Amino acid sequence: MNLRRFSISNFTQMIVIIILLLNTITFSISVQWKINNGSSITHCPAIDGDYVYIIDGDKSLYKLNMNGKILWKVSIEKGFSSSPSIDEKGDIYIGSWDGCVYKISKDGKVLWKFATEKYIFSTPAISKNAIYVGSQDGNFYAISFDGKLLWKFTTQGAIYSSAAIDNTGNIVFASSDGYVYKLSESGKLVWKFKIDTETNSSPALDKNGNILIGSYDNYLHCISKDGKLIWKFLSDGGIYSSPVIDSRGNIYFCTEEGTIYALNSTGKKLWEFKTKANIYSTPLIGDDGIIYFINHYGDLYALNSKGKQLWTFSTGTTKASLNLRNNLLVVVTEDGIVQAIKVSSKDIMKSDWPKFMKNTNNNGKF
Repeated sequence: MNLRRFSISNFTQMIVIIILLLNTITFSISVQWKINNGSSITHCPAIDGDYVYIIDGDKSLYKLNMNGKILWKVSIEKGFSSSPSIDEKGDIYIGSWDGCVYKISKDGKVLWKFATEKYIFSTPAISKNAIYVGSQDGNFYAISFDGKLLWKFTTQGAIYSSAAIDNTGNIVFASSDGYVYKLSESGKLVWKFKIDTETNSSPALDKNGNILIGSYDNYLHCISKDGKLIWKFLSDGGIYSSPVIDSRGNIYFCTEEGTIYALNSTGKKLWEFKTKANIYSTPLIGDDGIIYFINHYGDLYALNSKGKQLWTFSTGTTKASLNLRNNLLVVVTEDGIVQAIKVSSKDIMKSDWPKFMKNTNNNGKF
């Protein structure tokens, strides 16, 4: 027997079998639990430990356990208008249609509210020293943990963008006046960067302090920590949501034309994947490298890092971003459905910015 010929032949056969198997693998997913509160849900859930926090159109904040059981709800007259964020003690911060930021304990008690002049759409960002939030009144506020104004910074447009806090404590956000702002912890302007059109996209930060942010003119911008344009990438549509960054520095973002793009850290396109509906939500990267995202029709997709579709699953109409913990991908829809879908990713990726507002608590802190 020719052993050399035999080994090469066997090796070739093994490779062919592996390729065939990889092409026929199906990814099994299942809905672990599902509830319907009957009222539209349009904001990203927050997850803190074994608890999920959601808001709905029925003016309420809900706390659920990871089995989908409602533990409590807090309701206010005009309702909540931002995604919730959670501090290290488990207290929740959330904006409202009455123009206030509410602090609510993990036991469901309203601890205080801080009033601005118009409603608050941006998710409160939380540092070790303050809560930061923008308002439709054009002001960006720093609030103490006991609900007092520390400072405010005035822009020339409504602020819908949620802030990101870098590793030096500086705060980055966008205003509808067409500028991206960087402020110090004390509220002093570090710099502002002019974007050619309005943006409500929330920024993402990389380990070098660079800022990634989309705009309505179809561009994704990469801005240095010093406020200089490094590059910009022209996509096929307006960018309403945030980009995310994986552990290799690759960037993923979605457009209103229903496309998700993958770029490397220098702004070169790696791939794109088109869906059949607008996308207003932010992708999420799992710890196994799978990219999850959902379009407005409620088509939930899982792609690998090369842009190959692994599976898709129909949920319901949504603009809300996703969250993930312990293999459960939490999805909310405009028809009031909250569902936890079991996936292969255990948790979000440990990377610079793997989801909306950086982490499962939605606190926006690098």
